[in-house]
Amino acid sequence: MPAHVDQRRVDALRNRERLLVAARELCAEQQAVPVLADVAARTGVGVGTVYRHFPTGADLAGELALESMRALLADGRAVLAASSGPKSTANSVGTAASTARPLDGFIAEAVGMLVRDPSFSAVFASPVEPPEPAARMMNELIEVFGAIVERAHENGEVREDIGVADIHHLICGVNLALKLAGARAPELAGRYTSVLLAGIRP
Repeated sequence: MPAHVDQRRVDALRNRERLLVAARELCAEQQAVPVLADVAARTGVGVGTVYRHFPTGADLAGELALESMRALLADGRAVLAASSGPKSTANSVGTAASTARPLDGFIAEAVGMLVRDPSFSAVFASPVEPPEPAARMMNELIEVFGAIVERAHENGEVREDIGVADIHHLICGVNLALKLAGARAPELAGRYTSVLLAGIRP
């Protein structure tokens, strides 16, 4: 392959990373997924350059959310590994896995992630499947979540008529309530999560 082609690819990857760095900064500042024009302005490039890398806002949100999705997926797998072993093991693994009720810990971790990462909030609460690779990771996350819910059913920790889709929707409801709370969201997250957890117990 000609050297100039390789260099173009290197430049494209470098530009993409610059755009993502700027988008993450804006996301933290605005507490929302930034519009593509703002990302262009922050990096000093034309809007067309941003669109070449991220054709839609959903593409950008999905890319930004990957880090949080990976973290929550790892936490979910730790929950499953811990809850399938002795009780003593369950008390030594991960944030969500260290709670007496692993499902409760995982839900609390998910809500905390929604508060901390607006891009994850946009993907998790969207009725539309995100673009790849976020779609694939979201499906993996829901699959692991479903296994945690099934384990909770086996242990009698959740109502029999409540499934993973119900809990997903309820978490989205908490997410919306926290958005309405604005700056108070971090302090109210625990309270709202407790209400959700109380509602799904037998």
